[in-house]
Amino acid sequence: MLRNVIFAAVAVLILSAAPTLAETQFATPEEAKALLERAVAAVKEDKAKAFEMFATGEDGFKSKDLYVGAPTPPTAS
Repeated sequence: MLRNVIFAAVAVLILSAAPTLAETQFATPEEAKALLERAVAAVKEDKAKAFEMFATGEDGFKSKDLYVGAPTPPTAS
């Protein structure tokens, strides 16, 4: 009997934490849009530096399940 009560209590705790864990793993559409706007602003400011930050995730360009993907910038000729 006590074993069943403990099992039920643990199950409730796990199931109640599941939505919280999912919320912290995945970004919202608003967060995605904000990241895109920051990425565009970074490219306009300094293209080479922006591509480097995208590659390393520096300055928050990798967050939750979001990241900025960009090809290698063209070299100056």
